[in-house]
Amino acid sequence: MSYLFKSITCPYCLKQLKSKDVTYVCSKNPTKTIPQSLMDNLFERTPVCNCPECLGRTAGLICNFCKESLPNGLFDYKKNMRFSIVGVPQSGKSNFLTTMMYELMNDNRLPFVFEPVSDDTKRMFQENVNHIYNPDYPEPVDKTEEHLEMPPPQLWKITDAHDLSKQSRDVYSLTFFDGAGEEYEKLNERVCRYLNGSKCLFILFDPLALPGVKNKVERNIYTWSGGTDTMIGQQNGGVIVSDIARYLRNNLHIKENAAINKEVAIVFSKIDAVKHTFAKGARVMQPSPHVTKKGFYVPDADAVNEEIKRWLIENNETAFLNAIHSNFNIEKVRFFGVSSFGQPPTGENQLARVTPHRVYDPLMWMLANEGIIPFVN
Repeated sequence: MSYLFKSITCPYCLKQLKSKDVTYVCSKNPTKTIPQSLMDNLFERTPVCNCPECLGRTAGLICNFCKESLPNGLFDYKKNMRFSIVGVPQSGKSNFLTTMMYELMNDNRLPFVFEPVSDDTKRMFQENVNHIYNPDYPEPVDKTEEHLEMPPPQLWKITDAHDLSKQSRDVYSLTFFDGAGEEYEKLNERVCRYLNGSKCLFILFDPLALPGVKNKVERNIYTWSGGTDTMIGQQNGGVIVSDIARYLRNNLHIKENAAINKEVAIVFSKIDAVKHTFAKGARVMQPSPHVTKKGFYVPDADAVNEEIKRWLIENNETAFLNAIHSNFNIEKVRFFGVSSFGQPPTGENQLARVTPHRVYDPLMWMLANEGIIPFVN
């Protein structure tokens, strides 16, 4: 099939794009347009730029609607996947996304190669890695201020490397929309667009924001992990869930009597800080088996899912579960526990050696749902 009939989704404005909706430009001089020949179209190839600076370099790609630069090979991707990450301020979204992608990039057990493909993504990712993985002074990513403009989506590429002898390999695009400390009463057209364009949602919750858990955590660990006395007031977990659900309903235009019908990973971050509140030998505190099982290992995920629900009830957070059930299609919801750092901070903005715990798990579930990796029983 030629580009003339192929369509893709712009990761920025989410418009459906065909060949006529993009402009090919010189990689060194984006103001110079590169025409696509009939042969380029018929053979599904991106034109090249033959100017002296490029010497046959593949042309750049620009969306005609939003004028954003797009990944050069976007038309070649087998599937475009879009996820949104939402959560209350200080739930650790940036730390989670950074450690998850860094560990995925550097795990030689995986038959996939993960790469950032936009300049913004490369810059943001490297800045965050320099904070968290600094060998001399590792520290959390700076808190994203609520009043700042929402950061651009993070654009990644996944290349299937199961068979390195193959001349042609499956390539997928992976786009993350990461809000900047959402203000739940404020609607934002860009946020609406991103949430509606995402098949799957990661919703991060800080377990330290749950009153039933907060009082069981050592004061220093609570403070160094980002807990504050003003973070929760007298709210219970049910109120926190309801606030996020209202935010999602408003942005997704969902009626009050309808369930939020997207695949949702309920991710409890900072699970290291509340390790002692789980039963001895809890599955969620054990290493993740998904990579060694070569897929999303359902028995482990089911055990963790039920374990976290029991943990909520044991810590007087039945209201949290009730709010999840009343707002979401529970058949599409899974609970996860992760730690971006692997252990609590050792001081104010100070980390010990970073060894992330189960940060892959939510994405592995999403990739299994997309058919990229198998469900394993």
